[in-house]
Amino acid sequence: MGGHEDALLEDEASPITALNATECALLDRARHFRREVVAPLVAGERMGGTSLTEPGAGSDFPAIATTARKVEGGWLLDGENVWLTNAAFGEIILLYAQTDSAPETKGFALFPIDTNAPGFERLKIH
Repeated sequence: MGGHEDALLEDEASPITALNATECALLDRARHFRREVVAPLVAGERMGGTSLTEPGAGSDFPAIATTARKVEGGWLLDGENVWLTNAAFGEIILLYAQTDSAPETKGFALFPIDTNAPGFERLKIH
C-alpha cells in the first residue's frame, strides 16, 4: 500500500528504540517527537497508522527486511510495506525497520513517517 524505498529522514526523525528510550527522553529529539508526532495524534489533529507487514515477511516482526541506515543528515529507509493501518488517509505512519541485522542485537527501531514528506508513496494493491 505504501512504498518508502530510499526515503531520507532528517535527524529530527531519529528512531526511538528500547535501548535508547531513556536517553532520548533527555534529548531534544524526544521533545520534538512528542510535540510533532504524539501531540497531534492524541489531539486528533492528524490521523496515524502503523507499517509492519511486508510482502515477504507478513507481520513476522523478526523477518522484517526494511532497513534503516544512518547517513549524513538523517536516516535512509529502504523497503516496502503492505497493509498499512489507515494507509489511505494516515498522515503519520509509524514504520518499523532493521537498523542492525546481526542476530545478537535488537536492531529494530520505530520511525515516524510524515506521509507528506518526499519519498513516501501510496500505491493501490490490485
